[in-house]
Amino acid sequence: MRNAIRAACKSAIRGAAILAVASLGTVGPALAVDPALYATMDQDGLAPYIEAAEAAIAEDPNDLDALRTLGIAHHNLGSIEVGGAPSAAQEYLERVLEIDPDDQMARAYLGSATTMRARDSWNVITRVSNANRGIALIDEAVRADRDNIRLRLLRANHSYSLPDMFERHTIALDDFRMAVDRMEEEIGSSPEAIAQIHVKIAELTPDREEEETHLERAIDLAPDSEWGERAQEALNQ
Repeated sequence: MRNAIRAACKSAIRGAAILAVASLGTVGPALAVDPALYATMDQDGLAPYIEAAEAAIAEDPNDLDALRTLGIAHHNLGSIEVGGAPSAAQEYLERVLEIDPDDQMARAYLGSATTMRARDSWNVITRVSNANRGIALIDEAVRADRDNIRLRLLRANHSYSLPDMFERHTIALDDFRMAVDRMEEEIGSSPEAIAQIHVKIAELTPDREEEETHLERAIDLAPDSEWGERAQEALNQ
């Protein structure tokens, strides 16, 4: 169980961080940071964000935009397993919530960073406890802002990748269905990102007809992508 939880938490964090930002513009009232930051997942790319935000914090320790930026940047560093980054992300995101308790994006990313602490712990009891706390924070954020597609995608991928013992796949399915409907309607959404959601819905649904419908749509959208090929393989089985 120890290895399963660690692997699943690792997958959940990285998948959530990437897909939650795919082809989404500014969503929700508390998104006063560069939207490109959410999809930046390498140290060189994150360094300028951190440098600029740290300079802003030196001028004003309560600069919310800078605190959010630092929290999300360190969260993304944590997703690629940079040592100490999840703890730093927690510190900055908790500070955001002290100043603005209604910042649901900060709350959700704090939940994801807390799950990283579960990933990094070798104590199975601490690991499960942190995973559950992270889940609770993400759920709280979604309850407060259910129409925020970025939050729903973050939770969907997080839930999708957790072990069965957490019983999150039904929640992932509901969130993915909401997100794919919205993204299908929005001009400029990435076909590959939408295809990925269709494939994940197909993997989660118990309904064979729904499964085939989503697989076929993934192929239509991005036939030569990883997800289009994965859908074709599933249909051929």
